[in-house]
Amino acid sequence: MTGPMFINAKGQALDLNNLANRVIGPILDEHGMQWHGYHACRRGLATRLHDQKVDDLTVRDVLRHGDVKTTIRSYIKVLPQAVIDAVNRQHDDLCTGCAPFAPEKVILPN
Repeated sequence: MTGPMFINAKGQALDLNNLANRVIGPILDEHGMQWHGYHACRRGLATRLHDQKVDDLTVRDVLRHGDVKTTIRSYIKVLPQAVIDAVNRQHDDLCTGCAPFAPEKVILPN
């Protein structure tokens, strides 16, 4: 795939720094959280998808990586159960009124 992943109303590449400052930052501030950048966001997404049993090739495609090794090495992190529980609690706090977050309980390998 080539070209911008997100486009604005004019069909041009969306200014992601503007999006972070204008939209993402205020939402996180409202909940006492900090923005740690798009790499952290993408790494979190990859990790959550992996925890939900999405195969690594699909995670690679979601992140638009050319090589699945990059996805596995730099983006997918195996998390301790305590971290998973904390993220699920954070989701519940942020998403009152949202549809329930419904992945199966994640069982980490020993």
